[in-house]
Amino acid sequence: MKHLSAHISSSILEKSNILESMTLFLKKYDKNNAGCTACNIFKDTVVIGVKNSSHLTLLRNYQNEIIKELNFEFQERLKNEIKKIKFRILVD
Repeated sequence: MKHLSAHISSSILEKSNILESMTLFLKKYDKNNAGCTACNIFKDTVVIGVKNSSHLTLLRNYQNEIIKELNFEFQERLKNEIKKIKFRILVD
């Protein structure tokens, strides 16, 4: 029986690994354990989901810093430089 990774495209696996690493990286901005998660990445945009609007506002204040640090930390793994962050409120 084959492993699950043998059935999934390598590009999807790489993207999921990058998103998981970004989520762990975002923990330093998540002081109140807001549950911020890197949800998707496409072209030059990262989608970050949070549990409620008050935590979204806090993260939005750090948006420029987050973009700079994500570009620095993930420059070798990303195809395009991140220029924009979209925030979404996650629904249970």
